[in-house]
Amino acid sequence: MIVEIKGTQFSNKGAELMLHAILNKIREEFPCAKIVLSPAEFCSYLDRAKVGAYQKIWFSKCGYPISIYLEKIIHRKIKDRYGLIGHSDVDVILDASGFAYSDQWGRGELHKTAISYEYAKKNGALVIVLPQALGPFEQDGVKVSALRMLSSCDLIFPRDELSKRYVDDIVGSKSSVTQSPDFTCLQPGLFPKDQCYFEDKICVIPNSRMLGMSSKEDGAAYIPYLANIIEIIKYRARDCFILLHEDGEDQGVADYISNKLDTDIDIISEKCPLRIKGIIGSSYGVISSRYHGIVSALTQGKIALATSWSHKYQLLFDEFGFSDGVLNIGNNSEINHKLDYLLCPEKKEAMEKLLKERALLYREKAIVMWDTVFDLIRGSAKDKMQAAEVGV
Repeated sequence: MIVEIKGTQFSNKGAELMLHAILNKIREEFPCAKIVLSPAEFCSYLDRAKVGAYQKIWFSKCGYPISIYLEKIIHRKIKDRYGLIGHSDVDVILDASGFAYSDQWGRGELHKTAISYEYAKKNGALVIVLPQALGPFEQDGVKVSALRMLSSCDLIFPRDELSKRYVDDIVGSKSSVTQSPDFTCLQPGLFPKDQCYFEDKICVIPNSRMLGMSSKEDGAAYIPYLANIIEIIKYRARDCFILLHEDGEDQGVADYISNKLDTDIDIISEKCPLRIKGIIGSSYGVISSRYHGIVSALTQGKIALATSWSHKYQLLFDEFGFSDGVLNIGNNSEINHKLDYLLCPEKKEAMEKLLKERALLYREKAIVMWDTVFDLIRGSAKDKMQAAEVGV
């Protein structure tokens, strides 16, 4: 069996964490399965090789995946020799794009994906959209491409209630569409050797997307706002460190925050997403602008406060019974009240107890999601085997 994992990468550590979570589950259930990844800007050949992935033949021109036709001229022996996998070779596509299909990102990726998935279905592949934020799909071009793409999917798992509503508005209410939580909650982190360094400090995770994807006012206020929060935390006798959850532009944001502070702050750049999750789980608490930084905190029973640029943040906190966890950039009057969840021992203990209870339910839902996925894959494989035996 050949399983393509779509949408993950190695620069955004949340996306890489999703990749590791999927790899572990696939290799547990189907140890002989071949994993294939497509080349992309943040998914280099060396990165793909390190996780034992075969190489997807992928080229696009003017938004059209022309590799659908190019792969037909590559002989099977050449493919096998160089570890190449064509579109028509794939048995299962697991889409873990995180948040790539919506009006916010436009029609481009949806259009390419729709064509690719229609071709996959013609070749008998299963297409499964793993838990992620989806929609809205209100722009004309986006809506048309979303309908084409989602109509080709065998299972769709919107990550939150609003995403499910957006999907239902496009394809109708179907049993193949089920709201399910982020699945990285099932992936253990690797705890740091110097765990004692982190356990008394607040972990601050910046996000460069806050500068461009949020409102103009929030984008302009974001860096001074985070710097102010760090100063208040230090004034209230708790130390902080900055943790990078992405290899690129987040470093610049961290530097800007550091330059606005009256005192030095450690900026930690860790390449391994499993170690990042371990650092988050070792910290006293978290203030995060990265979605998977929040998931990694809440699902380990850690208090997290967050800034937001998408509906996915507020709905995640709502699911954990902690709606007050989202910060309102520029509203300095609420900061001390919000920080009490982190810095007031009684309030912190009560909220952590609730988060640990909710985390258990969250993980149970993720397990059910994987059971549904694997039941479908096993059933499809059995059907193909029976068809081959009777010569259909």
